[in-house]
Amino acid sequence: MLTIQEDHKIHIYPYTKSFSNCKNDEEIIQSCMDNIVVHEIFHYFIRPNLSNEGETMKDEFGHFITEGLVQYYSEEFAKKYRLGNPKSNYGKNVEFVKQLIASFPDNLTQTQIDKMIFTLNQDELLHMAKNGKYMYEEYVADAKFRKNISSFIVEMGDTIGMKQDDDHIQKILRHYKNMNDKNTMIEELFKNIDFIFKDQVEIRNYYKQKLKNMISDKNIKEEFFEHEEPVHKTR
Repeated sequence: MLTIQEDHKIHIYPYTKSFSNCKNDEEIIQSCMDNIVVHEIFHYFIRPNLSNEGETMKDEFGHFITEGLVQYYSEEFAKKYRLGNPKSNYGKNVEFVKQLIASFPDNLTQTQIDKMIFTLNQDELLHMAKNGKYMYEEYVADAKFRKNISSFIVEMGDTIGMKQDDDHIQKILRHYKNMNDKNTMIEELFKNIDFIFKDQVEIRNYYKQKLKNMISDKNIKEEFFEHEEPVHKTR
C-alpha cells in the first residue's frame, strides 16, 4: 500500500504475508526492494482509472488496467536497472495491457506511448487503441461471467447447507476466481455437480442446465452440450 503523508514523502506499508519466507530484517528489506517498492512507486505516476459514480464495472476496470500498467512498467524498469523481479498476482492484468499497447497506432514512438500511459485516463487509452472498444467489451463479458459463476457456487453451497461466509465456500470461490481457462472451469463445475448431486437427479439437472445457460460463447456451448441431461418434470 502506498500513501502520501504530510511530510510530502511516499510511505509504503507492505503486507506482513509478503515476508513469510524471510529469516531476518535484511531479507525483509531486500524482499521489499525487489517485490514492492518499484511497483508502489509507479502507482504514484500511473493513474488512468477514472471515478465513475454509479458505474461499478468502469471502476473495476479502472483498478484492473491500473494494476496491469503499473506492474508492466515495474517489471520493465526493474529488468532494465537490475532491481530484482517484482512479483505480483497481476499476470492477467499485464497480458491485457500488453495487448492494449500492441493495439496503439504503429507510428507512435516509445516515448509517445510512455507519455500516453502516464497522462491519459482509461477511456482515452482505450480510444487510442485500435481494438480498445472490443477489449473493454471482452473484459466486461468476462467479469460478468465470473460474477455469475460465483453466485452459482454460492447458490449450490446454500442448497447443501453451506453459507456464503463458510471457509470452505470462500476457498472454492478463490479457486475459481484464479482459474483463467474457462473451458477447464466449466468442465470442473460439471463434474462437481455430478458428484455432489449424484443421488438427486432433479437438482443435478437443474444446476447443469443453469450452468449451460450461463455459457454465452457459442463454441463453448457446443463443446459442453453433451453435459446436458433431460430434465424430468414431476407431476
